Amino acid sequence: MLIVTGLLGLALTMTPGAWFADITEQAGIPPLRHGEGVNAVDINCDGFTDLYLPCVRDKGILLKNIGDGRFEDVTKAVGLDEKGGVSAAVGDINGDTLPDLYIARGATPYVAPNLVYLQRRDGSFVDASFSAGVAEYSSGLGVILADFNNDGYRDAFLPGWGQNLFFMNNRQGGFVETSEASGLTHAGRGWSSLTSDFDNDGHLDILATYGSYTEPHDNRLYRNIGDGTFVEITRTAGLATSPWSLGAVSADFDNDGDFDLYISGYSGAGKLYRNDGGARFTDVSKASGLTAIKSVGTTAGQIDADLLPDIVVGGFSGPARVYKNLGDMKFTEVSTAGLRDFNRNEGLTLADFDDDGDLDLYVSNLEGNNRLYENLLDDKRFLKVLFGCVKPALEGSVARLSREGQLLAVQELSGAVGMGQGPPEFLFRLPDQGPFDLDLTLPDGRVITKRNLSPGTLKLNL
Repeated sequence: MLIVTGLLGLALTMTPGAWFADITEQAGIPPLRHGEGVNAVDINCDGFTDLYLPCVRDKGILLKNIGDGRFEDVTKAVGLDEKGGVSAAVGDINGDTLPDLYIARGATPYVAPNLVYLQRRDGSFVDASFSAGVAEYSSGLGVILADFNNDGYRDAFLPGWGQNLFFMNNRQGGFVETSEASGLTHAGRGWSSLTSDFDNDGHLDILATYGSYTEPHDNRLYRNIGDGTFVEITRTAGLATSPWSLGAVSADFDNDGDFDLYISGYSGAGKLYRNDGGARFTDVSKASGLTAIKSVGTTAGQIDADLLPDIVVGGFSGPARVYKNLGDMKFTEVSTAGLRDFNRNEGLTLADFDDDGDLDLYVSNLEGNNRLYENLLDDKRFLKVLFGCVKPALEGSVARLSREGQLLAVQELSGAVGMGQGPPEFLFRLPDQGPFDLDLTLPDGRVITKRNLSPGTLKLNL
């Protein structure tokens, strides 16, 4: 069946009724192999979502979104044409509102010092790894930038092979390593992590995934006290038997106002956990319909128009799988997802790359070429909340969509998820024309309220 896609206007052969179409080549994305991480963020502050693609066996690539979902390689032009990495995180490190870049390059066989690139006003980057205090460290595959002590500046967490690394921002363009003082010194084989306020206390907690064939599969959940210190609560949270994993994602899957958890399974089936409040979880995997086994990365978002976050699970020996959220913690696999058969999808992210109000999908492939998929579900009812490039860290912001006092959906800006990072914006896929009410809580405690909203884009100046 021949279908012409929307904004790109490209003729593609695809499965009838497909959710996604592969537009990698047409979008100008090179055939990058050996990719584990992916960062989808507006790096140059022009309103379009760009791509930074770390590469474990070659140099990383920065692709500028030039509009309509097309990209241009600007890596050399901005001064990043030097070293690759396993994963990266994008965010303003030095408080000048410009997104910077932290690249994780640790763990065998990719051991190399971590990198920090600070962005200049002209859009170029300068290697500030030594002055930022990270160049002497090489542990860590995944990295997260987020404000863990609510001082307005992004800190950094890297689960390591041997030890974790936790860097507190010194507010001078760099970091101080404080993993021991912060209570994050667990020694193991760490892979990835995510942040979410699981207990709704206003502080971002950390889930770090660990495991190997010879070491315990002891994922760890750390409760954030709020002053830069953490307490490990894995067992009391009900996560002591969670699987060895290379990726996990949090979202309000059952639409009850708190954030649930899906942990992909590398040594077995992934598990879905319902948050019962206060960061106490119940394993609801058995009846969930999530059947993926031997998986790697994962991501979640409102792909179709029912206000429920769907799940994408990265394939280990086949294509990624898309699961539609049916409500009540039940899912069904989308047989017409349209994803192609490439292996080891460790970094996945959902973002509106072509700015048409729906979530497209980028999938990195360690053993095959990366892929960009356009969302083909034609429904223009959406509410997008944009912030632009601002100084305060936005990770941990929570948006609650409601109507006539009834909660409809909750979303959280959690920064990186495993080895994937999506843009700092909210995108609600709406079931009708509204009106809707929005309550936005920022990490610094401010609450922004908007009433009687119609579908469209809301730009906020903080």
